[in-house]
Amino acid sequence: MECSDERKILVMSGIKKSFPGVQALKGVSIELCRGEILGLVGENGAGKSTLLKILTGVLSPDEGKIILRGTEVKIKNPSHALSLGIAYVPQEINLYPNLTVAENILLGIKLRGGINRVKYSDLYTEAKKYLDVLGVEDLDPSVKVGELSTSMQQIVMIARALAAKAEIFVLDEPTSALTPFEVERLFSVLKKLKESGYSVIFVSHRLEEVLSISDRIVVLRDGLKVAEFDLAKTKVSIDDVVKAMIAREIKEFYPKEKVEIGDVVLEVRNLNGPNVINVSFSLRKGEILGVFGLLGSGVSELGMILTGVIPPSSGEIIVKGKKVKVTRPIDALNNGIAVLPEDRRRQGLVPLLNVKENVTLPVLPSLKIVNIGAVSPINFSRENEIVGKLIDLVNLVPRDPLRRVMYFSGGNQQKVLVARTFAINPDIIVLCEPTKGIDVGAKVEIRRFMVQLAKQGKGIILVSTDLHEVVGMSDRILVMRKGKVVREFVGPEITPEAVFKAAVAEYS
Repeated sequence: MECSDERKILVMSGIKKSFPGVQALKGVSIELCRGEILGLVGENGAGKSTLLKILTGVLSPDEGKIILRGTEVKIKNPSHALSLGIAYVPQEINLYPNLTVAENILLGIKLRGGINRVKYSDLYTEAKKYLDVLGVEDLDPSVKVGELSTSMQQIVMIARALAAKAEIFVLDEPTSALTPFEVERLFSVLKKLKESGYSVIFVSHRLEEVLSISDRIVVLRDGLKVAEFDLAKTKVSIDDVVKAMIAREIKEFYPKEKVEIGDVVLEVRNLNGPNVINVSFSLRKGEILGVFGLLGSGVSELGMILTGVIPPSSGEIIVKGKKVKVTRPIDALNNGIAVLPEDRRRQGLVPLLNVKENVTLPVLPSLKIVNIGAVSPINFSRENEIVGKLIDLVNLVPRDPLRRVMYFSGGNQQKVLVARTFAINPDIIVLCEPTKGIDVGAKVEIRRFMVQLAKQGKGIILVSTDLHEVVGMSDRILVMRKGKVVREFVGPEITPEAVFKAAVAEYS
């Protein structure tokens, strides 16, 4: 799509931004046209978030210019950005669930009928106008937001930005928690915005979606703009975008290797719990067992039951031939079961602690110099040696064991959890959405760690809603639907089409 001068609504020119020890942006320039969807991609740490924070007033640039509708502006804060017509639609839902759709859309904007009074008929009529612009005719403005699906709540946030007179919409990972059907609904809304002359910056690690919705794609790497693709002029593949993002060829997104499969290390018999119904399976040493299902299928709950986050209501868990009781995470750990949780920030990491402290937290008892109780001193030289080796193993960037985890990118935070898993040295590893929300380069590295762990004889359960990841990395796949295992696929049976069909088919 040509971005002629008369069509340009936004120009960010020569944007630079540094933080202590890191130059996040090194002179990035991008343009945005009216009536355009611009895809913005890059690895974690490439500079995307910093650039967006500058555009939306969260940060100020060290150097560079922002030209909006032909006039240079200095954006002071997010409220100022919104007053200039730039709206940020975050990944997290930012609405009042107990208020109606109309109240959320128009809150603080207009339609007071007197002192502390609202004329609701006018409120609903006005809100409906913004929903109609988005092509959402089936959403009742009087419904409470808390009753809506995630995708519909995101649409309400977009409508609220419309009501605030926004012309530029910045969407950060908007599809990470959506089903394929909800993604399709959201994309239809974005296309309506584009047709109405509004502009969208779409940020996502899901490259297939970026390619399907964008008019142009800008690629950032190491704080620089390294590529730009005009999809109207050039046929662009995922491989093209990946090559630009990571500066190297990736022949395989899923680096699975043939690993010798050993004896049974885990048996699950008739397991029941929240959204898990009568599930049975076995797992062998060196095996990667994929568990796939759509959102709500029970795959997430199964992972949490196996690792003690949710106690099972009935059933048996047998580790190396011995029946074990797993009702708490410490029970799982004591029986050789470790987990990479789905939500690394809330369930896996302690963001205020540094890398070393996060990695060795579960194994501190083994690092005591002498066993004299809870106050026993730690062998710090041994701890530093272990952490140093693990940091090298997972290729953590930057290689700083004393840096707080909260300051690392998503992909590197995931690597800290992988390093912890190596430190624990479990027999069974449950990986819950291990590559969710991280860039493509980090995804490939995490998948290589899966293979490395399998080579060490670990039994791995890959719990994921990422169809291609499960198909590409698993030796065997269980498909869940409505809490039950409905199919098992092995060897040549494993194809994306067959697995997905089993996941969405109705019960016979």
